[in-house]
Amino acid sequence: MSVLDKLRDLVYSIESGDKEHPQEDLKSIIEEFSESDPEEEVIEELPSYIECTREETVSILEYREHAKRVKSQLADLLVNYENQKSALLQEIKKAQTGFYRDLNVLREKYLIPEDGYSVSVPISAEENIAFEKE
Repeated sequence: MSVLDKLRDLVYSIESGDKEHPQEDLKSIIEEFSESDPEEEVIEELPSYIECTREETVSILEYREHAKRVKSQLADLLVNYENQKSALLQEIKKAQTGFYRDLNVLREKYLIPEDGYSVSVPISAEENIAFEKE
């Protein structure tokens, strides 16, 4: 068993509460490490191809599928938002067009020339619109 494996086992036993005096085991591992020749340790080479289990693959792919669903929901939300925004902008345009059209109708009704007069539009309906000579 390599020093690294022994350290892993020690950490696992400490975390699980199996070891009451881990200092003694740690000292022996340190002594063994100091006495060992680093070149003596054989490092296992990983294989060139490692295939994960079906469960691991499914677990990872679920995140990707969830992200796709959420992105699709976001896209739908943005399309709906843009449609509502466009409809509201059209309503604003209609209201502004009607405002200036009817203001012009009043100007024509009172025979007010286009130049030389300014219009005063009140904030509330308690006051009246007035044309004033400049």
